[in-house]
Amino acid sequence: MNYIEVEGHKDLVRDMNTTAILNTNKNAYQQAKERSARIEREKEEINILKHDVNEIKDMLQKLLEQNNG
Repeated sequence: MNYIEVEGHKDLVRDMNTTAILNTNKNAYQQAKERSARIEREKEEINILKHDVNEIKDMLQKLLEQNNG
C-alpha cells in the first residue's frame, strides 16, 4: 500500500491508490466502536423501558375502568 501522511494530522494517512483518508490510530478506532455499541445498548434499554411504562399505563387504565365501571 502506498500511504502519505496527512499534513497536520498525525493519525491520518491518504491511500494514494484510492485517495481515501485512513485513521491509523487503532486505539481511537476501538474506543469509537465501543462507544457506538454502548449507545446502541442504551437505546435498546430505553425502548424496553418505554414498553414497560406503556404496559403499566395500560394496567392502570384497566384498573381505573374496573373501579369506575
